[in-house]
Amino acid sequence: MKLVGQLTKEFFGGEVWVLRTDDGATYQLSGSIPSKLENRRVRVSARPSEASFGFSMVGQILDVRRIAEA
Repeated sequence: MKLVGQLTKEFFGGEVWVLRTDDGATYQLSGSIPSKLENRRVRVSARPSEASFGFSMVGQILDVRRIAEA
């Protein structure tokens, strides 16, 4: 799946990468994410994670395949 939105790092008992898309959906991102992209608009290529849920319960967990500034 390909998504575009705002990338933020949030704290829910630990650091969690969160993507808020233009249509209002929220996803928790998993994988290698460069810290220089924090608070940037990004384009993400990802797939749903096999993990059923995270402790933060921000939204569906996605395994990032590629991420870049949009």
